[in-house]
Amino acid sequence: SSRRPTPTGHVQFLVDGAETRDLVKLDYRGRAWLSTDHLEPGEHKIQAIYSGSEGKYTYYPSSSPVLQYTVEKEAAYSAA
Repeated sequence: SSRRPTPTGHVQFLVDGAETRDLVKLDYRGRAWLSTDHLEPGEHKIQAIYSGSEGKYTYYPSSSPVLQYTVEKEAAYSAA
């Protein structure tokens, strides 16, 4: 089999055009994710930018399309 190894490197996430946190290192499967509870209700634009990696196998830098994400308001509950 001539499968290439899993990519390494980092991803920078952008929320509404601004960088979030530190760079996120790719996991053992070559994935990175962002989890946050700091988004205000409304529409947000999310993008991931991959740094690329060098070595025996080169993975070039790339970026995701900008994704539109909606945060809903929390429902207010009251006990009767």
